[in-house]
Amino acid sequence: MEKIQTAVKTLREKGYLVSPEAIDQLKKEENPKELAENVDKKTPESKAVIEPEDLKKKKKEKVKVKGSLKEAESKQYETDIEILKKDISRESTSKGEVEDFVENFKSRHRKIHKILRRRGENSAVDIERAKDKEGDMKVIGLITEKKTTKNGHVFMKLEDPTGLMKALVPNNQKELIEETDELVNDEVIAVEGHMGNNNLFIINNVHCPDLPVRELKTTEEDIAIVTTSDLHIGSKYFLEKNFESFIEWLRGERGNERQKELAGKVKYLTIAGDLVDGVGVYPDQEKELTLTDIYQQYKQFKEYMEQIPDHIQIIIGPGNHDAVNKADPQPKIPPELIEGLEELPNVTMVGSPAVVKLHGLKLLMYHGTSFDDIIPQIKSASYENIKGVLKKTLKARHLHPIHGEKPMTPEREDHLVIEEVPDIYHTGHVHKNGYDKYRGTLCVNSGTWQEKTPYQRKIGHKPTPGKLPVVETKTGKINVLRFDQGINKEGVREKGEAA
Repeated sequence: MEKIQTAVKTLREKGYLVSPEAIDQLKKEENPKELAENVDKKTPESKAVIEPEDLKKKKKEKVKVKGSLKEAESKQYETDIEILKKDISRESTSKGEVEDFVENFKSRHRKIHKILRRRGENSAVDIERAKDKEGDMKVIGLITEKKTTKNGHVFMKLEDPTGLMKALVPNNQKELIEETDELVNDEVIAVEGHMGNNNLFIINNVHCPDLPVRELKTTEEDIAIVTTSDLHIGSKYFLEKNFESFIEWLRGERGNERQKELAGKVKYLTIAGDLVDGVGVYPDQEKELTLTDIYQQYKQFKEYMEQIPDHIQIIIGPGNHDAVNKADPQPKIPPELIEGLEELPNVTMVGSPAVVKLHGLKLLMYHGTSFDDIIPQIKSASYENIKGVLKKTLKARHLHPIHGEKPMTPEREDHLVIEEVPDIYHTGHVHKNGYDKYRGTLCVNSGTWQEKTPYQRKIGHKPTPGKLPVVETKTGKINVLRFDQGINKEGVREKGEAA
């Protein structure tokens, strides 16, 4: 009965009503949830009530590929994938009104307040109550302003649903002053201290929601996850030969013995956005395109995906160059843009951010658009040291904490809070490889397949194209394959200068 209830709930979350006859049909099925999940693949959006004829098993089209992976290690394991974070494609309720922004911030505060309490800050009091309370206390609030005074104090304004509070870190608290350097506007924190004169809260400690400290999680299965992003197909700077060499490696046609063995372990490929370069993304972009039609760009992307062995499950998310809403959170790329892609048996389309469970590992995938806003605000991060911004977003438990710079859709629920603690955190956007292990989470920024553009040359940015991170899940080891120089030194080179 529980399986039926789950299937009906899935259909209702998609926006459908379910007829009694359809419920009877679900009762007869061995896997009713699978039928429910496949309902909207070819179901007209105008349809309101699901009938038995709508509950059809998805026909899986066989992908015929060449390659030498007949004995691939990963073939012996069934695909084990579960989407944990719901895509907002059909769920968005935002109208961009003031009330939507208010509700979004309330949702952010509520969710992170819950995380902080779970992590030991359960004695915190509301801001309005704090103003009348004596002695030491804890308060949880959203930072609406932060600045350093001419005397070296750090002044902040904190807000919660009950009110606004002014707070100060005294200049004699040197270590705490340094810690507050990493705080940014609109993130939610807990502060300890006492109420001083004129309702000024004197801070003596700061707590971020952060991740719990834990061991790196691994799998019993000896499989691998390939993480990549920022292909920019259609750009004249897309490294076509290098990317084709990557696909040849996936098929077991390139590399030395160890590299081919690693290819045989690959069970999943995650692509964190910017599949194509897009059209009209920035001024005069058409001068830097080889394909000026967005449909042709996506057609070429699909042709590449069709060459990947069908025992490798491909999870595909959007980025800011893709033809979807640029604001976070982004919906998945519409199927009509890439005709037939979602019909491939090994393709799963998701939004950004997405949380997917792969053989028990929770993988958080986010393109990384917010990084352009965060990096200038904190000392621990730069475009050369991307690890700092990965750690910052995990520590804040929010993917896009600073509001008002890069666009965000004010959904009434804040979908950018990191509620699920990820085992793997995969990002892209900045075209720079970066890897870290933070409190049991494996962090990967996956670089790019686009060589240095004129704009990047102008600003002095040094991308790292063609470097491919591959995670072996049994050990947690990250391998980096060098398609920028040619795997196994087989002569594949970049179009322009070496990174």
